[in-house]
Formats: sequence, C-alpha cells, structure tokens
Amino acid sequence: MIQAVFYLSDDNYSGFNVSGHSDYSTAGSDIVCASVSSAVQLAANLIEGYSSVKINERQAAVSLTVVKNNEFVQTVINHLYLHLKTIEQDYNKYIKASKEVR
Repeated sequence: MIQAVFYLSDDNYSGFNVSGHSDYSTAGSDIVCASVSSAVQLAANLIEGYSSVKINERQAAVSLTVVKNNEFVQTVINHLYLHLKTIEQDYNKYIKASKEVR
C-alpha cells in the first residue's frame, strides 16, 4: 500500500512523505502507482526552489520539506493532497493519504 502523509504546522503544510508500493498490478501496468508517482513528481517540480526533496528509490519513497513557505507552495501541496484523496476514494486498498500535525 502507498502511504502519503502530509505534515501540518500552524495550519500550514510543512512537507509530506509518500512511500510504498500499491501492488494494484504488475510493474509497468500499475495505474495507481503511475498516478501517484506522476502527481508527486509534478508537485515536487513545481515547488523545487521552495523545498528540499529526498528520493529513496530502493524504498520507493519521496520526502519533501518546505524551506520557503508561501501561498503558492501551500496551494500546490494542498492540491496534491486532494488529488491523492480522490485516488484513495476509488482505490482505498492500495493508497492511504492522511494529515499529521507536527
């Protein structure tokens, strides 16, 4: 299962961590994995100059920490969260997105 945890501090996103494998289908045809990977990569690219991104390919994990907070960063991360929650509605055996206060 893919676990996506979005971190909040003072009502603002301070980062997120997405890890795991959906195991929806075999590699190369797993639409859940492809959807999540694409969305996370897009979000990371959009806020590249405002964040620190760590990718661990061995553990299929992406961690992002906000280093320069602004409205744009908050909007991108919030929309990523909403997008992953939409995927979760249809594929809840394969992905879980949640928020955690830090």
